[in-house]
Amino acid sequence: MSLHDIKTPKYITPCPIEEAALELRFQPNLPVDIILGMVFKGLEGYSNLTKLPILQLPEFIRESDPNLIYSPYYKLEKDSFVLQIGPRILSFVCLRDYVGWENFYGEFTRILKVYSDLNIFDHVEKIGLRYIDFFPEVNVFEKINIKLSYDETIFSKGSRFLKQEFTKDDFSVAISINDSAKFNDQTGSMIDIDVMSNNVASMDDIKGSLEKAHDYEKIFFFSLLEQNFLNSLNPTYEKG
Repeated sequence: MSLHDIKTPKYITPCPIEEAALELRFQPNLPVDIILGMVFKGLEGYSNLTKLPILQLPEFIRESDPNLIYSPYYKLEKDSFVLQIGPRILSFVCLRDYVGWENFYGEFTRILKVYSDLNIFDHVEKIGLRYIDFFPEVNVFEKINIKLSYDETIFSKGSRFLKQEFTKDDFSVAISINDSAKFNDQTGSMIDIDVMSNNVASMDDIKGSLEKAHDYEKIFFFSLLEQNFLNSLNPTYEKG
């Protein structure tokens, strides 16, 4: 059976998604100092403009430090969306009240069109899609299709963290699982899946890669869950 033959639910309830993030890194086609002002004029519905701490650093440091050049400079908000923008990065996040892929991706493509219409991209270097799922008061290692065993007479039982990195087609995938995560004063388990691609050359490539990354993210996530655990999450499938 191939990955694409795996049947995944359209959604589960309650929705465990604490954060969904789309990220695009690029080299600009325009001078850095005018990009941000142009983007602000093209955005609608976003408010609460916040300058991020990186702007406290001198410009020559921001532009020369490889650890900083892809950092966002400003943050804006709209409902459950958080938009972070910088001269070489576009980051779009949905926090907690996840609105579904169609709405999340649809809003991102609207923002992407603003960038495209302004001819801001010289070329795109990387796209990424990341989902963080949280299960309160659950030890997820007892509920997934990955089993860890060790001699408890030697190793004390405590919190566990597992990270797996691999490639699939044009994507780099990082999956992290933690049974001692905390969100909103709750303790539980976290599954963090990050799917990235450097193989994008056009606007159609960006959109197609993000759609494919989303398909893979769902497959990887639901393939992790044991069937009994998945059934307890009230899965709803597409008809047909």
